[in-house]
Amino acid sequence: MLKNIIKKTVFVLLMSFIVISLCSCSNDSNADANIVESMKIYIFRNDKFLENAIWQYNSMYPGKKIVFINIDSLDEYRSRISSEIMAGEGPDIIYFDSYTIKNLYKIFQTGAFYDLPPFFKIR
Repeated sequence: MLKNIIKKTVFVLLMSFIVISLCSCSNDSNADANIVESMKIYIFRNDKFLENAIWQYNSMYPGKKIVFINIDSLDEYRSRISSEIMAGEGPDIIYFDSYTIKNLYKIFQTGAFYDLPPFFKIR
């Protein structure tokens, strides 16, 4: 059961990256085709499953790249996520459990997150 939840979470994470990447594509004919688009994600405590999924994604899509930053301390993770999001910075992708980010509802209310479900076809 937990393995299925993790697989679904990673799938949504990677699909989110693909959707965001496609939305940011340029139609400019002068755009440099060799530029690698990258997005940043913070990982809490060496999540090997997620690191492996990112490695596989980076291998499959060489023009796109997910860069992960490992943070070992829960207090540092919470602090960096909260302060950087409120400053309009931080990671492009946020992967978390409900216990890792305090005041998540307040952060949602600031409009710091983009609503992705409209990009997914619901069956």
